[in-house]
Amino acid sequence: MFAWSNDWTALSDEKHRLYLEGELTWELAENPKHILFGRRFTAIGWIAGYDDLLLQLDPPDSFAWVHLSWNRENQPAWPHCQVLDGIESVNRFIADWQP
Repeated sequence: MFAWSNDWTALSDEKHRLYLEGELTWELAENPKHILFGRRFTAIGWIAGYDDLLLQLDPPDSFAWVHLSWNRENQPAWPHCQVLDGIESVNRFIADWQP
């Protein structure tokens, strides 16, 4: 179970979730060296007003934080991303979050 805090909330609006996932897919389209390139993901959390998302990756016990750039990227460091291993790691990330 996720411990939403520090303004992180579950991303429950399907239309908004699909929009943000589409943006990330577009940003990664020409970035084959990015850690998320070619991986399946679902946006599960976000901070309203920021460009930060929490993703559930495939396999389902893997997660990631990503900072959207709103640009099509070709540098492996963008969009900025950190892979999180398991729900406990996600909860620590959320608890330690500082914008």
